[in-house]
Parts: sequence; structure tokens; C-alpha cells
Amino acid sequence: MQRRLLLFSTSILLLIVGIVPMAAAQAQDSATTIQLSVPQFMKQIISDQLISDFETANPTIKVNVLANDDNGGSAAEGAAAALTAAQAYASTADVLFVDNSNLSVEATRAGYYLDMTPLTSSDTALNVDDFIPGVWQSFQWDNSIWALPVSTDIIILTYDPAAFDKIGLAYPNERWTMDDLDNATRKLAVVDPSGAVTTAGLSVSNYNLLWLFRSLLGKGFYDASTTPNAPLLNDPTLQTLMTTWAALVNDKMVSSQGGFAAADTVPMQIGGSRTLGRRPGNNRNQVALSASLLPGGGAGLNPQGFAISSGTQYPEQAYALAKFLSSSPDVANNFFGVS
Repeated sequence: MQRRLLLFSTSILLLIVGIVPMAAAQAQDSATTIQLSVPQFMKQIISDQLISDFETANPTIKVNVLANDDNGGSAAEGAAAALTAAQAYASTADVLFVDNSNLSVEATRAGYYLDMTPLTSSDTALNVDDFIPGVWQSFQWDNSIWALPVSTDIIILTYDPAAFDKIGLAYPNERWTMDDLDNATRKLAVVDPSGAVTTAGLSVSNYNLLWLFRSLLGKGFYDASTTPNAPLLNDPTLQTLMTTWAALVNDKMVSSQGGFAAADTVPMQIGGSRTLGRRPGNNRNQVALSASLLPGGGAGLNPQGFAISSGTQYPEQAYALAKFLSSSPDVANNFFGVS
């Protein structure tokens, strides 16, 4: 009798011990796998430890990180090509790294991204006061929230003071007009004896150009009284600005190359504040750059954040990952801007 009782107790103990790893294995098998798309340079930021921390806090979610340097297309390529590229980018993963270059009004209106408003509205733990107000609002239009921001870069005018000193030109300031910018760009450009421009006087990428016109115009290029906001491009002041700009471009006084590469050679740049400091590619003659607000007195924001593809089958899990990444100091502190 005692031996049968001992065997029965031992069997129960083995059964209980066996339940724990079996339950863990079943939980792992039932975990939802979601895809996270980030640029190649972010693969080091989105570390295995960071993903492990998220998965530990969310044991029913597994994350697969994909490196994707496709920027989602540009309007300069034409509307159809830009929308095709935007759709392709938004289809690569459940959660996507986004900034001004790949999250656009056109892409959201085309239905490629998920409106996160229902998710943020029901999230009682989300504190919007944790975000800089302008950055929090920068991914919001058409009464919708399209991404959770993690950091931002400030779009300003950076310049090489030595280049201005060399030709006796006053430094840029927020009171500059388009005519001032036009004059400085033409004087700073390097032209060879044949008349060909060998070095542009100003560089600005297509993504940052809108901030120049927004600053000079003092308002947006849309009708804010309508939803969706309709374009408003028949402003005579805007047309005058664009005419002057078109002449600069046609005369090859402007380069569309931006970032550190342009900062190595071009004396003025409209771009991110990350180009301030010493020029990275010129070790023998490093030159510190200075900065000013854009002509017209404004500045732009290039926020970085995480959006959700409208094609995801797991919106709640994707939102949990986007929120985790947007609130992670390890992620925010590795960007080239203000966290």
C-alpha cells in the first residue's frame, strides 16, 4: 500500500514538473511573429538585447528585424512612381522606420499606413507629454496619427564662415530674403574659365527644399480649412519665389546632394543640424560650420519614428513594438538629432 502511494505521488510530481516546460513551449509556439523594417545603419541600434528586452516584456510576440535601405521613393520621380515605391516600402514589414523621406501625405491617403489613433486613444499608459509637442504633432494630419516619433533633426541653414569671409560677404541670418539667398549662392559658387559651375554655392535635398519655401512664405502650401487639406499653389508670392529658385537650378548654382558629403565642399547647405561641427572628410584642414535659421526666420523638423503598415495582421502587437521603440533611450540617443 505504501509503495503504491509512493509511486502515485512520484507520478504526480513528474507530471507537475513536466507541465511547466510544456506550457512554456506552447506559449513560445503560439507567439505572434512581426517584422520590423529599419535602415542598415540602424541594425546596430536595434540590438539583439533590445529585441530580447521587448520579447521578455511581451512573451507572446516575436520580432524579426529586416534591414531595408529603400527610402520609399520621391515625388521628383513622378506621382505614379513615388506611390509605387511608397507602397512597396510599406509592404515590407508590420512596423517600419519612417521620416520625411518615406512617410508622406500621399502615402497615407493612398492607404499604405495604419491610422494609429484608435490604438493611441485606447492606450491609457501613453503619455503624450513625454514628447516634444511639435515632434509629436509632426506625424499627424487628416485628423490621424501615422507614427510614433523617437527623435528629430532640425532643418536649418549651415554655412562655412571662411567662404563668406573670403569674398567679403555678410553671414546668413533669419532676415534673409530669397534675393539675399540668390545673391549669396551665385557669389559663393565656383565657376571655371569656360563658365561651367564646378562647385555649387548651395546644396539642398529635395526633401528639405519645402522648408525653405515654407519659411520664406510664412505659411503652408495648402488650405487648412479643408480635410483633406487641398493644395494652395496659386499664391503670387510663392510663384515669385519659385521663379527665382528655378533660375538658380537652371544655372546649376544649386546641388541636390545633402548631408555630410555636401558639407565637405559646398559652402552653404539647407539641411539637418547634424552637419554642424567639423567636416568629417577633411582631416588636414577641418573647418567648423556655423548655422542660421532659414531665410524668412523659420526652421523645419525631420522627425524619425515608427509607423505601422496597413497590411499588418497584428495591429496591437505592432503598436506595442512601435511604442516600445519610441520610448527607448537606447534608440533615441543614437539618432542624429534631438531626442
